[in-house]
This record gives sequence, C-alpha cells and structure tokens, in this order.
Amino acid sequence: MIAVTDPLQQTKINENRDLIAQVITDLRDLSKSLSFEHISKQGLVKTIENEVNKLNKSGLINAEITVEGEIYALGEQRELVLFRIFQEAVNNTIKHSGASNLKINLQYIPEMFNLTLKDDGVGFSANSLDYSRGSGLTNIENRATVIGAAAKISSSPGNGCSIEVTLNLLQQRLYIDGKHPDRVS
Repeated sequence: MIAVTDPLQQTKINENRDLIAQVITDLRDLSKSLSFEHISKQGLVKTIENEVNKLNKSGLINAEITVEGEIYALGEQRELVLFRIFQEAVNNTIKHSGASNLKINLQYIPEMFNLTLKDDGVGFSANSLDYSRGSGLTNIENRATVIGAAAKISSSPGNGCSIEVTLNLLQQRLYIDGKHPDRVS
C-alpha cells in the first residue's frame, strides 16, 4: 500500500471510497427491489413507497405518492409487472423529462386498479418520438398488455408527461376460463 502524504489526495481517496461504498449499497438495494420475492412479501404499495423514498433521498426529483381506496392484492404476477412499469416510467422521467416533480397515484376501486404517474417535465410530441432509439414507452404498453391492462401515455411539449395504467379486474375474470363473452361456440 502506498502512503499518501498530500491531504488533497487523501481527501479524494476518501471521497472515492465513500462513493464506491454508496454504489455497492445502491446495487444491493436495486437487487432487492428487482426480486420477485421482495415485491410479493411487501406488496406493490409498500415497494413503490420505498422507491419513492429513495428517489426523494437521491435529490434527482421530488416524488409524491398517494394511495386511494382500500388496498387489495392484485396477484403477484400483476404486481410485479405493474412495478416494472413504474420503474420504466420513473427511469424515463429522470433520463428524458427534465422534471422537478413526479406524482404517483395508486387508485384501488372495486374491480379496477389505476396506476398514474405525472411529471412536470418538458413533455414531447408523439410524432417526434424515435422508437428506434429507445423502447421505454413501448415496454410500458407491452407490459400492460401482458397483464390485460391498458396503458395511456399523454404528453405535449411544455406540459410534462402522464402515464396511466388501468387494470379492469372484472374484465380479467371474464377471460379466465378462456371464454370471451362475444365468442361464438
């Protein structure tokens, strides 16, 4: 080990050690948040609340969460997919929007669940999107479809972005036995 006598160098070394320790902690936290077991143990609401707390501590954005209605289980697979949609939306907001604020709303209505994320960023025009450069919005729409939900993405230049994912649980039950109500057989 080389002895460092310059106080400025020692300060930089200490700062780098602290930074590396923080990165390791963040990586562990990320691994936990990606874990299916972690989400199934804590549930969707608690997992998203934990992520919102991390966002606020990071200083990258001011995130606020509201939960409406009486919380009920949506099923482990659906909750995992909804959490992945949440993560993708947050990632897009941080990377592209320039937003200062992000509002997250989870709305539990009997037979219906809504996840809404709204930012106050620069917004965009759907016509100006280059889908070849990234797949974030497409991933959100595709993931919603996988669980039988609908994703609505609304934005315009200067007006931020809103992503609303609606899961109609009553409609889900109609298809569970493989029989669509309009099916002829």
